[in-house]
Amino acid sequence: RSSHSNAYFFGFWKNKRIVIFDTLLTLSHDQILAVLCHELGHWKFGHVTSNILISSGHLFILFWTFGQVMYAGETSRSIIRCFGYGNSSAVMISLMTYTMLIEPVEQVLQL
Repeated sequence: RSSHSNAYFFGFWKNKRIVIFDTLLTLSHDQILAVLCHELGHWKFGHVTSNILISSGHLFILFWTFGQVMYAGETSRSIIRCFGYGNSSAVMISLMTYTMLIEPVEQVLQL
């Protein structure tokens, strides 16, 4: 059980919910109202939908670049050899190598 005050908004269409943790009940009425209004702002500005679209685009770009980088013929084989995996053609090796290559970009973008 957490003693941290928290609330969140989730759901789509007619199934939207705002969850307010019971730890918020120790706050004043105005503070609880401020938290509720904050969560309603997520609904008003469509943050759930926009974050899903952003995440979907991000995943598409990651998988597309994975295919372009790790299945580019001799270039991808030399990348795998440089990481010390020899002539392996295992998908898991390619995925781990790609993850190591893309990690600095992900850190800069903070995605």
